[in-house]
Amino acid sequence: MKTETQKQHLNRLNKLPRSKEWCANISAAKKKGKYVLCHVCTKEIWRPPWQLQKYTRYFCSNRCAARFAVSCKPRRFGTDHPCWRGGSWKNWRIAVMRAHNHTCQRCGLRDPTPGFMDADHVIPISVAPEFKWSISNGQCLCPNCHRKKHLAEES
Repeated sequence: MKTETQKQHLNRLNKLPRSKEWCANISAAKKKGKYVLCHVCTKEIWRPPWQLQKYTRYFCSNRCAARFAVSCKPRRFGTDHPCWRGGSWKNWRIAVMRAHNHTCQRCGLRDPTPGFMDADHVIPISVAPEFKWSISNGQCLCPNCHRKKHLAEES
């Protein structure tokens, strides 16, 4: 929303006589760009050269860009997600938590909220990869004890 003084200033600028040189510079700049079609509604829009080099899809408005994002980029879950580890880690973690009754094996703290405790390997995977999914190789630790354990291992 423009204030009244801003409107008056714009009106004064628009009423100023334009020199032929100024108009030529503006039209020359427009000639460097290109008219392209909106990727969603196929409305014709002008884009400057830097946008033509940077983007492959063009949108006439934020509404069209949002419509494209919703329709063409489905959310990925499970096996479709690029960070999917196969689901075994989650199942192993749940089994370890249940085996230790959601209690830290070092300090005895009980899990105040689901997901607070960490599932940790007693024997690191780098040492014994064959025990990676073994529940007996897992222990339930609170975040503080987990951090202390790994700091002690490093030193």
